[in-house]
Amino acid sequence: MRFTTLLFLVVLFGCTTEPQQKAEAIWFNLPGLVDQLVLNMGNKNHQTTKTFALNFESETKQYDSTDSSFWAIELSKLREIDLNSAQIRDVLIYNSNIKDDKSNLLIDEYLMPENNIALLQKLSVYYLEETSEIRQISADLSSNNLIANSQTKINLWVNRYNDKLLIDSLQIIGYDKTLMRPEREYQIITKTIW
Repeated sequence: MRFTTLLFLVVLFGCTTEPQQKAEAIWFNLPGLVDQLVLNMGNKNHQTTKTFALNFESETKQYDSTDSSFWAIELSKLREIDLNSAQIRDVLIYNSNIKDDKSNLLIDEYLMPENNIALLQKLSVYYLEETSEIRQISADLSSNNLIANSQTKINLWVNRYNDKLLIDSLQIIGYDKTLMRPEREYQIITKTIW
């Protein structure tokens, strides 16, 4: 009798099911990629040129070497884009394996629905056959409120050298208009010379 009761209890408690949690999508880890790129670029022998243009006036600087702090600053806007944050994770529209018309690359796109308050509007990840073989990241950012209006397009080109993903160039094109200030158009191009 004891054995039957024990068997009954084991079956009874073994059959109870825990409430299933909804599986959350895990999107592309852009902050992790940026951290890896900053680390990879830290101890490399390369020169870097940086051209900054503001309202059609430009200035170029050349750096004989750059360290990880230089690249951390340059990539800070991309580092802030976290597709897995609670604010945007559940509203993203995701399209994968889109064939790029201009190259042999595939594209994964993350789109924000219209009328969403998030700064990110669109993120495109260009890669070869596998997402680990990234070649370009493109981000469209936009903000519009009573005080300021801004739009920014970021393009980051990377390539694999000696089995490490390294930065070829970074381009940031933007526009902003702040209350009681003139509008500004700017472009920043940072290139690595190997």
